[in-house]
Amino acid sequence: MEELRELLRLVLSPLIASPLSEDERKAAEEARERTLRILHDSLSKRDALLVEKPEEHPELRYYPLISPALVQDLICELEKVTFMRDNYPENKETMFAGNINSKYLSPLSEDERKAAEEARERTLRILHDALNKRDALLVEKPEEHPELDNWPLISSALVQNLIRELKKVTFVKDNYPENKETMIAYVYPSHSARTIYLCPPFWKQNKYLALGSQIGAFIHEVSHFLGYKDSHTERTDSRAQLHKSLTTYTIADAFERYMSHLVQYEGNSYSCCGETSRDSVCRNSRMGLILRRIIKPNHVFPLSEDERKVAEEARERTLRILHDALNKRDALLVEKPEEHSELRVSLISPALVQDLIRELEKVTFMKDSDPQLLGHVYPSSSTATCFGNNINTWNSIPNWAH
Repeated sequence: MEELRELLRLVLSPLIASPLSEDERKAAEEARERTLRILHDSLSKRDALLVEKPEEHPELRYYPLISPALVQDLICELEKVTFMRDNYPENKETMFAGNINSKYLSPLSEDERKAAEEARERTLRILHDALNKRDALLVEKPEEHPELDNWPLISSALVQNLIRELKKVTFVKDNYPENKETMIAYVYPSHSARTIYLCPPFWKQNKYLALGSQIGAFIHEVSHFLGYKDSHTERTDSRAQLHKSLTTYTIADAFERYMSHLVQYEGNSYSCCGETSRDSVCRNSRMGLILRRIIKPNHVFPLSEDERKVAEEARERTLRILHDALNKRDALLVEKPEEHSELRVSLISPALVQDLIRELEKVTFMKDSDPQLLGHVYPSSSTATCFGNNINTWNSIPNWAH
């Protein structure tokens, strides 16, 4: 079969790829020269436009930061390029340019097909669970909440569209050598066929919902079929941009980072919320907490006088514990925990204890009536507020320093 595929490629390739005409060659060379001028100009303006070490700026991870080294590599490679015309019929309307790598595409093996179908089913369960928990995790009209524009708010309509498109998908294996380490999966969004091309790194991704998961990869790729782009600098289908902060990356991130459980699945459940389904999202996730506070705060109340006294007593007990730890620092604390990596325990420094004391003294308390929550905070908020829901548990758990 492999010999036949290679023979067909050799016979058909002259019909698909051919030299450029003289006019096409001139146009391609002019395009190359314009591109080189752009790249050289960005180098000349590196102080304003480029970043030497993009990896040192995680706070700008959603911006496509470019380094001078990358621009220099682009110049070097572009100067080596030769051009051919691709007359392949399927590329007539959708493909602008690319490498001829069709010989590396093949059907999945039976084991790979089963693994891909299992990943699809896990992803569908995650999406359906998000719909079931829409009251806690989804926002019907994200565009009405500009104060949360930095959060990847997801609507029920978007989740339903993801489900619809994912059910249509077929899978193809791509063994192109250049994709061996870097490319997880890709699609051609404008093709009528809903195909996800799976590259070798896909099979190494986490099977369950987490950062770097097969579920996140599928959500990312299917988002392309809905018109979303990898970044805001790309042209965007107007029907896709329901919320201006959403890209294919942030949609996947919404599930992998913001809706996922904050603890591991143990004993057939997640202890953070009591959910028993392995493939599920969490009401008490980062997304659930921020929506509960900003958009759906109807279960947050001031403490009663009795509850306020209990909370203040718990604060005082916690402060006494922390001050006692400082008094016994010679026996219990370590000045520089980072210098003792060989000790695989949670070493605490006096500076950390002092910071805990300082922050705990600022805290105010509110009551959250959600029965699934013991207590929580919003770390990014400018106000230091602890939310609790059960006065009977407060007496036994002085853990406000959490």
